Parts: sequence; structure tokens; C-alpha cells
Amino acid sequence: MAGETKKTGVMSYLSSFGSTPLIYALGAVATLLALAAVALLRDLHRLRARLEDSTATQARMAAELESVGQMHARIEAANVAKSRFLATVSHEIRTPLNGVLGMADLMLDTPLSPEQTSYARAIKTSGEALLTLIEEILDFSRIEAGKLEVQLQPVALAPLVEGMIELLAPRAQGKNIEIAALIDPSLPHDVLTDGSRLRQILTNLAGNAVKFTEAGGVGVRVARDGRFLRFIVSDTGTGIPANRLDAIFEEFEQVDGQGSDTGGTGLGLAISRRLARLMGGDISVESVIGIGSAFILTLPFRPSSSTLPSKPQSEVVDLDAVILAAGPYQGEYLGEMLRAMGGRCRVVATPEAGLAALAEQPATLLIVDAAFGQDIARQMVHASQQAGCRRHIVLLSPYERRSFGAPGDAGFDRYLVKPVRRRSLEVQVRDWQGEDAALVTRAEEASLGEPLAGRRILIAEDNDINALLAGRLIERLGGRAVRASTGQEALTRLEASCQPGGTAFDALLCDVRMPDLDGLAVIRQWRRREAERAAPALPAIALTANAFAEDREACLEAGFDEFMSKPLDRERFIACLARLFPRARAVA
Repeated sequence: MAGETKKTGVMSYLSSFGSTPLIYALGAVATLLALAAVALLRDLHRLRARLEDSTATQARMAAELESVGQMHARIEAANVAKSRFLATVSHEIRTPLNGVLGMADLMLDTPLSPEQTSYARAIKTSGEALLTLIEEILDFSRIEAGKLEVQLQPVALAPLVEGMIELLAPRAQGKNIEIAALIDPSLPHDVLTDGSRLRQILTNLAGNAVKFTEAGGVGVRVARDGRFLRFIVSDTGTGIPANRLDAIFEEFEQVDGQGSDTGGTGLGLAISRRLARLMGGDISVESVIGIGSAFILTLPFRPSSSTLPSKPQSEVVDLDAVILAAGPYQGEYLGEMLRAMGGRCRVVATPEAGLAALAEQPATLLIVDAAFGQDIARQMVHASQQAGCRRHIVLLSPYERRSFGAPGDAGFDRYLVKPVRRRSLEVQVRDWQGEDAALVTRAEEASLGEPLAGRRILIAEDNDINALLAGRLIERLGGRAVRASTGQEALTRLEASCQPGGTAFDALLCDVRMPDLDGLAVIRQWRRREAERAAPALPAIALTANAFAEDREACLEAGFDEFMSKPLDRERFIACLARLFPRARAVA
């Protein structure tokens, strides 16, 4: 009742204004509501359209992502196929190339006329250029595909650098130039880096320096520069024009006038810089025309947590040395090594300066480079003896050793093989036992040229040419080679060598790809048999035409001690033997 009364009162109140305004007001409200409804419907339509567009966009994005995924999968498959193709092609090319280079080596060791010698050397040079091209294309393709990864491991710095220098030494000494290395003694023995990539970069830089240097020499210096290691590869070559310093790091670029005549491909420096940057460093170059060049490799300095400083192991030495060396690097490097040991040193470049130095101040040690010849060396030894010096060392290369003769005949107590390792110098200086006990013997000289003297090597190789080449190389190094044509025959011969009355083998050189039983299966089975007998492990070298890092890892994991890629290189083989047989065996 009260509600009805209230409603009647409201209507009465509104009617007091008349009917027309009321109708207008209601119409306005209705209009506003209609407009709002239209706007709302329009917004709903827009939102729906946007939702439909968003759904379509998401569908397109999903389709595009699926397409990208399929494309990525196809690219990955193509990269895998390319890697397999390159590995297969590399293996197939390396196998006959091993025969070409090896036979050229054997031919050069036979009596030849000058014309025949030039032909044989041309064959070898062309084969080596082809081998370099194959290796660089393989590396470049793997970098482009992103397949190269940096593996940080403790690496002994001095052995790596000095070993690399020794491998390049025959090439440098054959051009009558010197090559030497100096590692700062204050550096730790081990650093964390990718050893194989570091060796590859330095070999490329130093190899190029040797290639383009005709007089003087090549020096590699390693030192620390704050948070970085600096590897400086210097040479006394013709130099690089200033407008070419950046271009030489581009693919297939070479310095003007240094093209195919030198066997260059224009990929080595580009690969080296990419590798350096992958390792967190870089490569730069400084050069002066007519004076030489210096390539500077910088890498992060990461000392191994378990390493010790690479400092002299005993007290400082008390000596005053005179070094006579004509080259730009080896003499100075030896001087710095001796000073780091606590000694005093004067480095001279001419015999006249050497005689003056001996006359001016007595010396306790004389070091003479055999490059001056035996007559000058004898004169220097005689003058030093007259001045009271009783210690004499001659620096020899394999090329000079043939013409120089026995060091003892020229008055020298000891010798050092160029390029000189710091450890070798330390041993010679610190372990000096007097003139009588220190004379160089003929047997010691013979061991330099025959690192396999008295050793018996089993060659497991199915290819007749490769087996012949490996056998001849072993014989030239003083050893005796026995061949097995298959993997099963290799196991049979190894088993027979362990039986009563059998003759033991000192090492196994085994091809990875062989019929009936491949090299990986051979070494696995033989390592199991050694373990069953508790026998010492036979040193074993894997030989393969596949040169990828995964091939090396597979060989080492299977049980091989060393890995060598074909073609079998004499100097690399000798360096490998030095690691397997650190102490030379006397000739039986």
C-alpha cells in the first residue's frame, strides 16, 4: 500500500511538468542507450576481428616456425652430409697422395742427376701444396658450419711451442735460415687452452714466416701481457705493404707477389684469425717493408690450478758466457735463457767480436753456432782455452752435423741441437760434470740420426705402397720393420712375439682402415690381452687418412698412444717417436 502511494506521488510530481519534456527526456535516454549499444557492438566487432587476425597471425607464425624448423633440419642434414662427404673425399685423396709424397722422398734418397732431383722436388712440393689445400678447406668448412668447439684443457706451454718449432726446423734450415723460440721462464708450466688449435695457429703463422723469409730467420716469443698471453711470430722477410695488412686475413687473399709460386692458398691466416677469436683472442700484424713482419696472437691467460711456475729447478748458475751466433734470434734467445738462470752473457754476431769479448773479459762458457764452420769454431775454442775457458758447446742442426764432423774433434765438450729447447740448455749447463765426463761420443751422435736404432716395429697396413713407405722410413731411422697385411695378421704376429722364443716388438704402427679387422678393433683386443697378462702396454701409433678431431679422439679412446694423419711425415713421425721413446736405446 505504501509502495503504491509512493509510485502515485512520483507520477504526480512528473506530470506537474507536463508530458512533452518527459517524452523528450525518455527519448534522449533511449537515443543515448542506442548509441552506446551501437558503439559496444562496433567495439565487439572490432575485437572479434582482432581476435580473428591474431588467430590467423598465430597460425601463420606456427606455419612459419614449422617451416623454419624443417629448413633447419634440412640444413643440419646437409651439413652432416657435407662433413661426411669431405671426410670421405679427404681420406680417398690422402691415400694416393701419401704414395706420391712418400715415393718422392724415397726417390730423393737415391742417386739422381740434377735434372731428376729438380723433378722429384717439384713432385714433392706440388704434393705438399695439395695436402695443405685439403687441410685448409676441411678446416674452413668446419668453421663455416659451426662444428669447431674450443676445449679448454691444461697444456704444457713450452713443449707445445718448442715442439712446433722443431717440426718446422728442417724446412727453415733447408733454406739456410734459422728458427728459434723463447718462452718467458716466469710463465707457469701449464695453461688452460685448446692445445690442438693453438698448435694449428702457431704452425700456420710460423710456417708462413719460414715460407716468405729468404735470409735471417724466424723467432717465436711467448710472454704474458696482463690478462693475456702474447705469442709474437717475427721474421726478417720482405715485409707486407701497409695497405694489405688487413686484407691478408680475408679468405683467399694473399700479399701481392706471394701467390701460387709459394704454394699459398689464402686460407691459412683467415682460419687462424677465426680460431683465435673462437678462443677469446685475436691476431694482428705489424710489418715494415725490407725489414720483416711480426704476427701477434693474443689469447686469454688462464693458468691451470694444478700448475707450478716454469722456473729453474735449482739454484742460480755462476757463469759468464760468450755466445757467437750470426742469426737474429737464436743467440739472443739463448742469452735471455742464461740470464734467467742467473748467469751473465754476452752475445756477439761475428768471430772478430767473439775474440774481442774473450780477450776483454774471461768467460767460463763459450757457445758457438756451427753455421760459422769448423775452422772458425776451432779458432774460437783455442782462443777461449787460452783465456782460461774450460766449457764449450756447439750449436748444430742436422744439416750442419754432416759437414761439421764430430764436435769433440773441434774441441767442444757438448752440443745442443738447433732450435734449442730451454730445458736442454738447463740440463747441459746445470749438470756439467767436467771435461772428461762430458765429451760427446760417436754413439751419441749416431743416436741423433737413428732414433729407432735397435727397435723392432710392427706395421699393420693393407696398402702395399703405404706399407713400403712406412717400412723404408723406419729403416732409415735405424729400426727394423715387420709388416702385417690385415688386422687379424697383426694380432697373430703380436701374439707370437709374446710366446717363448718370440722376438718382442717395440711399437705398433697401425692403419685404422683394414680388411677383416680395423685398427680400432685391433688395439682394443690387444689392450685386453695385455690387461689379462698384466703386461706392459705396447706403444701404438694410429695411422689414418681421416684428419678430423673426432677421428683422433676415437683412436686415443680405443687405446692408441699417438695419432698420425697420412701422408706419414718424417719430422712429425720423429717427434712422435720422441714422445713414445724418451730415452734412445743404444745400437745393439
